[in-house]
Amino acid sequence: MKNYAMSTSVGDRELCFIIEGRIDSSSIREFGDTVVAERRKYPHGRIVFDCSELEYISSAGLRILLSLKKKERAPIRLINVSPDVHETLDVTGFSRLLEVFKTPRGLSAADVQKRG
Repeated sequence: MKNYAMSTSVGDRELCFIIEGRIDSSSIREFGDTVVAERRKYPHGRIVFDCSELEYISSAGLRILLSLKKKERAPIRLINVSPDVHETLDVTGFSRLLEVFKTPRGLSAADVQKRG
């Protein structure tokens, strides 16, 4: 089980959060604070969450995504979502609220990153 880590990448038209590990009760505050702080620094462009290394997201993490969705003009995108995380998003209805893209079948997250 990985601990939580998140980094950001800023592009021309997007603010990308690269998430590793678990978003749960031990990491939720840091997750929320980081997302808010980075969005203040980079207020323009689409928000993208690279979930290739995300193992789990709790209901509290989903609430942060919902709160963020309500504030944003452009849809929030989750990319490289694992089957387990995708199942959570499906069951909770978040796969209909956000743009969710699974890791392509047969490829690892590392392969997806290599392919760009």
